[in-house]
Amino acid sequence: MLIRREFLELLRTKPMQSISIKELCTAAGINRGTFYSHYTDIYTSFSMLRTLSCRTIYHYG
Repeated sequence: MLIRREFLELLRTKPMQSISIKELCTAAGINRGTFYSHYTDIYTSFSMLRTLSCRTIYHYG
């Protein structure tokens, strides 16, 4: 998903606490409404990203 990919890109250059939803939405080319339809805040998006990463690692070994 585009939001997750751009979030990972931003995490390469700055800590999560410094990433704003506006910045993430701009990088992903989406509006804030789209972000909020999937996540409640930046920490929720990070938690979902972490969960998906763990599932992928577990599934593919």
